[in-house]
Amino acid sequence: MMCKKDLFKTYACDEKYLYGNFNSDELITRIILLNCKKIVYCSGRYYYNYNTDSITKKISPKIFGYLDTYIRFIGEAQKYGQSRKVLAKIETTAFREMIDLWHKYNENKHLFSNKERKHIINLFLYFYQNFPKENTLKMISVRQGITPKLQCVLMFNGWNLCRLSLSLAAKIGKKNKEKIKN
Repeated sequence: MMCKKDLFKTYACDEKYLYGNFNSDELITRIILLNCKKIVYCSGRYYYNYNTDSITKKISPKIFGYLDTYIRFIGEAQKYGQSRKVLAKIETTAFREMIDLWHKYNENKHLFSNKERKHIINLFLYFYQNFPKENTLKMISVRQGITPKLQCVLMFNGWNLCRLSLSLAAKIGKKNKEKIKN
């Protein structure tokens, strides 16, 4: 990405965007894009080097930092006056990411220490407390077996019901995968 130096300095060096998360660069890039007057693209090709040892591919407590990044990005998008349609897309993506991360957590929690598990659960709680829930019932379609409306009703009637709903969805999803294999 190319951008004016002053835009980069303003956001990439601002302490509120450099919050010590391994993926704060994603938030900074999106904030810079929100502040652009004009965005252009070309027909050039982007080549991606897939690194299996990458921090984003390994299961570690750091990967759950996406929850914090999404909440920060939703707040910034609201602050910059994005349309309800754009906000709904961001919120839907964030919500699906939270569900996927919950599945990863449940499948791999045995790899984490008690302190790491507490930290990860606190990130989920932070996400839950700060996620804008008012429009979620209309926009979410969950792929994991529990009907979307039922899951959303359970999830947004309290943190403990949210955790129970996610855990049930994870178990149902796991059983469905096992059935497909057999």
